[in-house]
Amino acid sequence: MAVEGADDGTLLWVARDDRLDCAVILHPDEVLERAALVTYVAMVGLREAMGVVVPPMTEVTYTWPNRIEANGGGVAAIGLELPKGAAAGLVPDWLVVFATVAVTAQPAGGSDAEPRVTTLREEGCVDLTPASLLETFARHFLAWVNRWQDDGFEPVRTMWLHHAPAQGKTIDIDVEGERVAGKFVGIDDDGSLLLDCEGTVRRIDLRDALFKEGR
Repeated sequence: MAVEGADDGTLLWVARDDRLDCAVILHPDEVLERAALVTYVAMVGLREAMGVVVPPMTEVTYTWPNRIEANGGGVAAIGLELPKGAAAGLVPDWLVVFATVAVTAQPAGGSDAEPRVTTLREEGCVDLTPASLLETFARHFLAWVNRWQDDGFEPVRTMWLHHAPAQGKTIDIDVEGERVAGKFVGIDDDGSLLLDCEGTVRRIDLRDALFKEGR
């Protein structure tokens, strides 16, 4: 639908009872490296949506580059799809943001990077349906897209960091087949992860982490 010219903001979802599985088609007006920051916007919007439905005291946090945890268990993820040939410095014709949340059925997991997975049902959301979560997510995502457009990336980054690993925590991630470990320093203006690797700050490009084959 994106290739065929679907309208900006078109929302699609799979009708299922066990998980939220949806996508939003966007037509960016900025170059790819800035447009890709919508990954953080979607994560912040999805976390806020989950915060509305989870029981009090449930800890909902981020795992870079695109996953969300509930009480330490992986429960949701944001994905990104781009046109073939999309490149830094160019405005992509379209961009699709995907969101998946395990409502009653657990996602695949159990890797070293994500040792535990969970569902919102397991975390106390007994009556939650994917449809109701979709409605809440759409509302919060739109609100954060508007704020991003009006105020830039800084408010998004600040909110993301507020629910991200504490500064100095060791992170171990896989980037294009390479295992990278270092102390979490922060998020750069272009969305790159900043890691302190034995005294040297290393930047891990957001797109390199999202697209295993690189784009």
